[in-house]
Amino acid sequence: MSTPEPLQHAYNKYHQLVANLGQLSQWSHADVLGLLQQRDRIQQLIDHLAQQPDSPYISPQFWLRLAEDDKTLGQQQAQLLDKGHFNDWRKSLNPPAHYWWWHLKQDDKPLKLGWLWTGLTLASIPIILALAKDISTRFVTDAPGFWGIHRVGVTGGFRAVCRRGRAD
Repeated sequence: MSTPEPLQHAYNKYHQLVANLGQLSQWSHADVLGLLQQRDRIQQLIDHLAQQPDSPYISPQFWLRLAEDDKTLGQQQAQLLDKGHFNDWRKSLNPPAHYWWWHLKQDDKPLKLGWLWTGLTLASIPIILALAKDISTRFVTDAPGFWGIHRVGVTGGFRAVCRRGRAD
C-alpha cells in the first residue's frame, strides 16, 4: 500500500519548494505564497482523506518526510515573518487555526531601554526589603497586644449598639 497519488504529488511539489527556499538568499513573495498554498493543499487532501469512511493508507514514511519538511519550514520562521505581506495574506486567505504555518509567532523584540528597567528593578529590591522589615518590626513591637485589640473591638461594638438604640 502506498500514499494516494494526489497527496504524494502535492507533497513532492511541497518538498521541492521547501528545498528551493532553503537554497535562496532572497525570497520572493510569489515563492513564499506558493509554498504556503502548497502546504494548504496537502492539509486539504489529508483532511479530505480523513473524512472518507474507508480512509486510504498513508505510509509512515510519508508522515516522517512531511514532518521533516515542516520542521525545515518552521526553522525559516523569521524569514517568513520578515515578508511584509505575511499578515496581510493570512487575513485575506483566512486559513483555519490548525494550519500552523499561517499562525507563526513573532519573537518578542527586546526593549530598547531594557537594561535601564533591569537596573531599576535590581536597585529597588533592597529598598523594598528594608521597608518590609521596618513595617513588620513596627507591627511586632508597637502592637497593642491581645487585650488592646479586644478593647478596641468591644468599644466599637458598644458605640454601634448605642447608635442603633438612638435611631429607634
